Amino acid sequence: MNPDCINDLIASVGLFRPGTLKSGAAQNYIDSKKGDRVPEYLWGTYDILKDTYGEIVWQEQVANIARKIGNLSLGDGVNLVKALSKKKIEKVRKFKEKFFEGAKKNGCPKEVADAIWDKTEKAASYLFNYSHATAYGLTGYIGAWLKVYYPIAFYT
Repeated sequence: MNPDCINDLIASVGLFRPGTLKSGAAQNYIDSKKGDRVPEYLWGTYDILKDTYGEIVWQEQVANIARKIGNLSLGDGVNLVKALSKKKIEKVRKFKEKFFEGAKKNGCPKEVADAIWDKTEKAASYLFNYSHATAYGLTGYIGAWLKVYYPIAFYT
């Protein structure tokens, strides 16, 4: 990954998990970061996914996609994340209908809305939330720094 800023360390916490590794999101992030791949941004997702090279890495991104593309409220977006992560199919269906109605109203082409929903639905089951990843990323960085520069204090 060759992290060059704290955001890369934070992203690594969300990316290096079984789901993102299996889906290819981690490799796509790395390849895009290194310039070996052009990130893909589906209709209306650039602002939401630009910091993660077009990959859905955070639960908050799902809520924002639901809000911006599907015209759902932010509360509905959060509830969608919960329903998807707990595989509550009946609740997901309710949000899916609302998402497609909102996407149509916003002018998103049907086939693109299908692709966005599919990508979102697949990703949501294994996503981490950004605040937890930030806490873990910073803790890991501080621990590594202490280990290198103050090993006695680190091991004590």
